Amino acid sequence: MKKTTFILLTFAAMLILTNCQFIKEPDFDPNSKTKPKPEPNPNTNNNVLMLKVDYTTNTFEGGYEFTFPQETETFNISYIYNPPGDFGDITLFYQELDEKLFAGGIVWMGCGRITYPELEQWLPAEAFEITELKNLIYPKNGFESITEFPLDGFGYDYSQAWVAVQSLVKVREYLNNNPEQKVKIYFYRPSVGIGNPPDWKWIIFLKNDAETSKPEPEPEPVEGQITGYIVGYEICDLKIENGLGRAQAYIVISENLKDTLAVFNLPADIYDFPAEIFTENRLWMLNAAFPEQYRYSFKILLEYTKSSEKEIYNLGFRQCAVPALAGIAAYRNCVPALAVSAKKIEADKSFPKSIASTLIAQGELFGSGQEGIIKQNLVIKTQTEWNNLITAMNSVNNVSRNFAETDVDFSKYQIIAAFDDVKGCGGYSISITQIEEHAERIVVTVNQYSPQGACPTVMTQPYHIVKIPVSDKQIVFQ
Repeated sequence: MKKTTFILLTFAAMLILTNCQFIKEPDFDPNSKTKPKPEPNPNTNNNVLMLKVDYTTNTFEGGYEFTFPQETETFNISYIYNPPGDFGDITLFYQELDEKLFAGGIVWMGCGRITYPELEQWLPAEAFEITELKNLIYPKNGFESITEFPLDGFGYDYSQAWVAVQSLVKVREYLNNNPEQKVKIYFYRPSVGIGNPPDWKWIIFLKNDAETSKPEPEPEPVEGQITGYIVGYEICDLKIENGLGRAQAYIVISENLKDTLAVFNLPADIYDFPAEIFTENRLWMLNAAFPEQYRYSFKILLEYTKSSEKEIYNLGFRQCAVPALAGIAAYRNCVPALAVSAKKIEADKSFPKSIASTLIAQGELFGSGQEGIIKQNLVIKTQTEWNNLITAMNSVNNVSRNFAETDVDFSKYQIIAAFDDVKGCGGYSISITQIEEHAERIVVTVNQYSPQGACPTVMTQPYHIVKIPVSDKQIVFQ
């Protein structure tokens, strides 16, 4: 008896210590002339397509197609769940036919594995044909969650898993054949307790309509097109059958900074984002902007259609609240959207670059503030604005006679002017030290300097005025 107990405990310990990553998928040679392919089935057959997507990478890993001789008017999935005291399992059934669809082990503080279908029965991802169409499609009636426990706020980002499979020809055939279906998704976690997310899988089910055959659907309507930058992400709620799921929407700002979209079905691989741009906020399903050095690096051309309340729950209400971007007015009016097509555009690597400026004047006003000019930074683009500034500066003393020039061609140039506070003594100065052009804006650096030691008792107001080539880009000061 003691020997038997020891063997059982040893076997249990080995299972607990075994990680799912050591379970090898069947080898597959994409160049093989005998590589497996999903067999077409006549429309009279009742078919169910099951697909597997990695939870952490949203990578499509393979699938299995069931054929049942008996047709049913409905398609529901039931399950038998044995909770893992140490070892448990889950089995999913085609409820109307009482046919098994999926089975897998669940191990507490360890790792189970998929037991049905067997690994060698799954077709690898390479066996599935990819459509040549570039549009992104979404299930008309959304998703239905299959779970052995209620939705627990774990972060059910169905959208990224769906994007991993929506371009498969098989998927589009199933949606075309049965457009009213709800795509069913099961979140398989073979490791629980202190689970290991790289072991977890999305299992996706689609059902055909055995009695009908429909023409190729029309492409999704395009309501707008935008060229811009992916600058952050927002967490939104998606409406699903059993409640609300969570999804990550990428925030896209147009290159002129006037329009903003929150797009929750962008392909996960549209860019290979550096890991450091995602903060711990992503783990806790919060909102975040990309760090400043990356914010305008990920450029895309996007065709989109506006999202409805049916697909997305609270993005419009929350108004895309990425904190670091709150200063951009367009961002406060972002539009929830679905991507119809998305194309990566290489950002211009020549930015930032220095802009040469021409000095007009630098010095101090001596009117003790009577000129009525407050501390400010100005961008002057018209002759009227320039005339008004000169008039104000000359209201006490004629300072413009010392300007390098006063006649500025505003079809070619714009003026940058920086004014400090009125100071109680001399020796203060202000300087425009750097002007840089970025892909989306012009950044002007202004520095103030204080006197070293004693200063003359005279009231002054430092200023610095330059001109630079005209540009439509937004000018910001720092």
